[in-house]
Amino acid sequence: MTEQELEKLRRDKWRTNGMPVATFEDAHAFIDSVGLCLMYPLKPPVLLPSFLAATLGDDRALPTAKQAFADDRAQHAFDFVHRLVADHKAFESNLFAENSLLLSPTVFPYFYVLAAERTTGASRDPLSQLATLAWKALEEAPQTRHSLREKLGAELSITAVERALGELWMRLRVLPIERDGEQYWDTTERWAPEAVKESLRVPMAVALSALISQYLEAVVAAESREVEDFFSHFAPRSKVKEAVNALLAAREFSFVNVGHRSLLQMSPTAPSAPREPRRPSRKEKRHA
Repeated sequence: MTEQELEKLRRDKWRTNGMPVATFEDAHAFIDSVGLCLMYPLKPPVLLPSFLAATLGDDRALPTAKQAFADDRAQHAFDFVHRLVADHKAFESNLFAENSLLLSPTVFPYFYVLAAERTTGASRDPLSQLATLAWKALEEAPQTRHSLREKLGAELSITAVERALGELWMRLRVLPIERDGEQYWDTTERWAPEAVKESLRVPMAVALSALISQYLEAVVAAESREVEDFFSHFAPRSKVKEAVNALLAAREFSFVNVGHRSLLQMSPTAPSAPREPRRPSRKEKRHA
């Protein structure tokens, strides 16, 4: 494979080839196809498709997360994401500051497993006192940040409430939900009970392997370093290397040479053996 061929495959997959995501059905299909993508490009860049770029059909001169709210080109992307989340066809994570990581319903349970693994147990960072209080309030009913502030104490600043919500969101205890033009916060167990229930049956190693596989599906091919860099945000590098080596040993992954680089890819599906033509019977030969 050449660099140009890889670039074309990614542009076709990421919808930056002049064929943008134009309808809600397109948006749903795109999220299902890539499994996980950023809302906006990141700086320094992370090897992942961008939902905003997909809705524009181009990844050049895109606004940053801070610029997007003042950029008319981003409105379609906002509308699609709000509807996808409301219809349980996508989930948002705040893994990256000021930039949503969008996840398909198929991928979300695996991601949930890793978020729980990273933030639970005696060796993990405990919730702050304010986040714990916010969690208890949200267990009773969904809240806006302002109604949550009233429950927790009017002397609190909105910034402090948002920080507590961000802490819970990072652990996937809660999710932001758009409702009637306003942002509410709901517990993940109440909003997506089936996804949470499914995650309880998935071991951490299986979840990590499934996510790495989906990542390679999304980016077509990647250097081992690029895989480790991305997954180091929510899993130890040693665990990522173990998962990659196991998938290589199982021949789920293989290497492809692209220019002077050796990249990981999903192993091509072996073509089925051609069927031997059926030989005519003696009876058929007599009547031929």
